[in-house]
Amino acid sequence: MLTTALEIPATLDGIDADWLTAALSTRYPGVEVTAMHRGRLIAGTGTKLRVLLEYNEAGHAAGLPTTMWVKGGFDGVHNDIMAGGNFAEAIFFKQVAPSIDANVPHCYFAATEGPAGRSVVLLEDLLNRNVTFGRATQPMSVDTVRAALDLQASYHATWWDRDSELLDGVSTGAPWLRGAIMHLLEKPNWDELVTRRAEIIPAPLRDRDRVVAASEAWFEWEKGGVHTLLHGDPHIGNWYFERDGRPGLLDWQVVNRGVFTHDVTYLMVSALTVTDNRNHGEELLKYYLERLAAYGVTSVPTFDEAHLAHRRDIMHGFWWAVTPSTMQPEDICWATTERYAAAAHDLGMLEALESV
Repeated sequence: MLTTALEIPATLDGIDADWLTAALSTRYPGVEVTAMHRGRLIAGTGTKLRVLLEYNEAGHAAGLPTTMWVKGGFDGVHNDIMAGGNFAEAIFFKQVAPSIDANVPHCYFAATEGPAGRSVVLLEDLLNRNVTFGRATQPMSVDTVRAALDLQASYHATWWDRDSELLDGVSTGAPWLRGAIMHLLEKPNWDELVTRRAEIIPAPLRDRDRVVAASEAWFEWEKGGVHTLLHGDPHIGNWYFERDGRPGLLDWQVVNRGVFTHDVTYLMVSALTVTDNRNHGEELLKYYLERLAAYGVTSVPTFDEAHLAHRRDIMHGFWWAVTPSTMQPEDICWATTERYAAAAHDLGMLEALESV
């Protein structure tokens, strides 16, 4: 278990120059943060604060950046619902990230007080690399999705049907997610949001009882099969792009071990327009399977096996239909819900889960 003797603040008021000095000096001895200034605050599925930092000579010698992001659960909503995600992300950056050949943000400090306690990470400010960030209102091109699938195949292949002490603390199927999703599927939230977004959700998918039953089936189904390391939440908003177009993945709060299509489907459906997904979805799924083989996986699933899993894994993205605008902006929820609802209808998501 990832632990630290340094107390993790319950609120952002506890994040100051002294606390940052104590955190950073665990890895960079002698470093002192001589001044801290608060920058942008983002409250999403985790609380993220950009901090501007000044250092002593040891800090400069260590090459520490003048800005970074503090991320964790710093209010009641994020502590109560997303505590498991904060823990998982800290585990990923401390133990797992060094094992994979993938473009992810650099982490300067990661700690948690326990699987149900507070967690925090100090992450690279990607703005210093002049990257651009994915956004649901700006779909990816088919070629960009192909490059992102190659990245996924790379880290999936590294951990394909493998176990290691490096994965201690990385759960199977992100069990904490079940409680969060079932909370969102409760009738008051469902009635409000599905009614608001009804014009982009086909009628069968507005049947709450059927969707809840299919969600339960999904949580049970995804425990089986061959597992690999999953990002768990690779929708378009969690991708960034270097100046040369190379993709990278941020926000590892849902990292877990599970079925490969969890990641593949979440990327493809969230990132492509409805038309591009209809025209190129099968081609891209085949490409991903080819890349798995190229990265050394000898037990690559057949296309039919992958396609059935793909149909079922649309469910994980369909929950955007009940994501409140207090967690993600409404234009993002709308655009993503529209793509997932279309894919769920086109590919028979409910029917695929009802056959589990």
